[in-house]
This record gives sequence, structure tokens and C-alpha cells, in this order.
Amino acid sequence: MGLHLAYGKRRQDFQLELARSFDRQSRARGGWAALAQSLSTLRTAQIVLSVRYYASQYANPHARPISAADELDGLRARDEAGLRMRARIRLGERWTATTSADVWRELSTSALKSELRLRADFEPTTRWGGSVWAAQRTGEGKHAITTSARLLGRPSQRVRVSLRLQHAATGSRARTQQFARALAAIATFTAHPSEHARLTLRLRYDRELKSSAKAGRQSLGTYLS
Repeated sequence: MGLHLAYGKRRQDFQLELARSFDRQSRARGGWAALAQSLSTLRTAQIVLSVRYYASQYANPHARPISAADELDGLRARDEAGLRMRARIRLGERWTATTSADVWRELSTSALKSELRLRADFEPTTRWGGSVWAAQRTGEGKHAITTSARLLGRPSQRVRVSLRLQHAATGSRARTQQFARALAAIATFTAHPSEHARLTLRLRYDRELKSSAKAGRQSLGTYLS
């Protein structure tokens, strides 16, 4: 059961959602959820601010609201209270920057977590473009940093090529020198021979990076459909 309210005027929009779930799997027989959001549309940017609360007993498998990636019993919109800011800025006709900052607390464990994302997209021509981004996530003494770059090409109307390189480092915040590091290279080729057919080939190479002379594990995978 839920309630949705919305109000907008000129370049400002507001939304408020309240919901209650009912079940017999917990002593509380369900839980409450709330989401408040504001959208500011500026000349060259959009800024979204949101505040959320999802009780530990709130269980709606059909809900897809703003929430962190962690789950409780398979549900993302559950057991957290947080604040998120997201901004999309147009730097020019072919440049766009996106940034987001998210801070939330797990209600069941009181663990405080955060995630910061930065991304830049560019398209110098109508056939070629690319993007670079970085993400940092912390919580429960753990730290994860991911950086990635992608080149996207459209040689013709029926062919699309994507090349992506990614580096990830995860470990304890107290021992940054012992981070587990991994490198991934992904290539995707998509072709449309006709209006009713599509062919996709995907290649992925993964390698663990180690500080010692001993090489880490490597893997190569292919996918064709």
C-alpha cells in the first residue's frame, strides 16, 4: 500500500512516496518505506537530491526505487536509510559529466557505507565516442576502487564496436598495500546483417595483478549470440 505525491514549478520538481508492506514472515508483519526527491533543471545541468528510508521489515519484491546495491534476503530496497546526490552537467555539445555521492546506513547492523562515482562522456564525431569513469565504495572497514575507460565506435549503421579496459582494487582500508587488484579487458562486436537478425560477439580477458614476480590467475572468455 502506498502514496505518491508530486509537485513541480518551472525548473523545480518534488516527489514524495510513502509505502507500507504486509507479510507474515516477521514479527512486525511488514514495514514502512519513504522516499523524498527533488529535481532541479538548470541551463546546463540537472541535480537530483534524494532521501530514503526502508525498514528492515519492508519487503516489496516489485519495488525499484533509489537504493544501494547491497541486499537483505534478496531485496535492495530494504534495511537502509540514506542520502544521495546526483548531477549531470553538459560541458559542451559533445561533452557530458556525471557525478553522484551516496551515503547510507544499514539499519540492522548500524554500518555506515558510502559510494562516490565520477564519469565523463565524449563524442567527437557521430561515429566515435568514449567515456571514462571511476567509482569508490567504502563500508565495514572495506574499500573498493574501480576505474574504467571505454571506446565506442559505429563504423556503419549496421556495425557497432565497444572496447573497454577496467582496473579494480579491493581490500581493507587499514592495509592499502594488500589490496587485491584485477585488470579486465572487454571487446564487444555487434552486427545487424538484416532488419530481423543481430549477431553479437563478446570477448573478455581477466588477470589478477600481484606485486611479486609470480603471475596472477588469468582467464579468457567468449560469448556469441
